[in-house]
Amino acid sequence: MSIQFKHIVESERDRDTAPDFINCHSGFTNKQLDEIVSFYRENGLQKSTALGDENNKQFRIAENAAINYCKENMWIYDRLFELVEEANKKFKFDLNSIVEEPQFVEYKEGSHIDWHADRNPVTAIRKLNLSIQLSESNSYEGGDLLINRGDQIIKMSRDRGSIALFPSFTLHKVSPVTAGVRNSLICWITGPSFK
Repeated sequence: MSIQFKHIVESERDRDTAPDFINCHSGFTNKQLDEIVSFYRENGLQKSTALGDENNKQFRIAENAAINYCKENMWIYDRLFELVEEANKKFKFDLNSIVEEPQFVEYKEGSHIDWHADRNPVTAIRKLNLSIQLSESNSYEGGDLLINRGDQIIKMSRDRGSIALFPSFTLHKVSPVTAGVRNSLICWITGPSFK
C-alpha cells in the first residue's frame, strides 16, 4: 500500500470525523444509581492503582471496587453494552468487548487522578473510555472530569447520571476533590489494534 494525498472537501469533513467526546445522559434512573452506590459502599472498596504507575502513589488517589460480571450485575452490563453500541455509531471504532471489569470509583477529599491516557499492556487495546457520574453535582467540590483537547480543557458534565465517552488515547484527569465525595462508574471498551 502506498500513502497518497486525498483532498477532503468541506462537505465530507463532518461525515469522516469522529467526535473528541460524547457527553449525554446514561439512561440509568436515580434509583438504579442509588443501588450501585449503596452496594459498593457497603461491600468494601480497595485503594486504586494505575497500570504502569504502581510506584507513583500520588498519581491516582481513590478507592474502587470491580463490578463483577455475574447474574446480579447483568442489568448494569446490558446498559453499558447499549450505551457503547449507540456511541460507536459516531466513533466508528472496531470494538469487540469489555475485557476488564468496570469499576465503581470513590473520590474523597484529596482524591484525584493526574493527566493520563488509558492503556492496558496486560489484556487488550483500550479504545473507548466510559465514565458515568453517580453523585449529585452539589454533593462535592472539585473532582471534575477534564479532557485535554490540546487547545482547551473541557469539563465533563457533573449532572447525576450523565455519561462521558471518549477515545482512550485522550488525555484526561479528575481534579482533586476539595470537599464531599464523588462516585463514578468507569469502563474501558477494547478491540483490535488501531490500523
